[in-house]
Amino acid sequence: VSTDAPLHEYEKLKSQMDTIEVVQFKPSKDIMEKFKDGGCAIIDQIICSHARYFIGSYESTFTFRIQEEREIMGFPLKDTFDMLCPDGQEKCEKGSQWKIEWGKPDQDWSLQSTDKSQRVEL
Repeated sequence: VSTDAPLHEYEKLKSQMDTIEVVQFKPSKDIMEKFKDGGCAIIDQIICSHARYFIGSYESTFTFRIQEEREIMGFPLKDTFDMLCPDGQEKCEKGSQWKIEWGKPDQDWSLQSTDKSQRVEL
């Protein structure tokens, strides 16, 4: 679980998921000092994007980015676009599913310039 919710809300969620092992990334003091809040948020995002199943939060940019990463990596949509609704709502809109157009299988995506001095080497 990746959340900025108060601890009691996390504990309540965890207690209601008795058949599922619920885990949370809690960075150590050393990791926090090394990567700061933003870096730890990115680590959390990477962990979530690799989960077997992902449930996001309604209208969350963090959720949108994780869903986008999971779609790019080829995770099943049914395991990616589930959503927790705002307080008091049983049903809410799911995350937007955008079809990624990968182009033709043999398409060359390298960056090229006609001026050799302006070419970008990756």
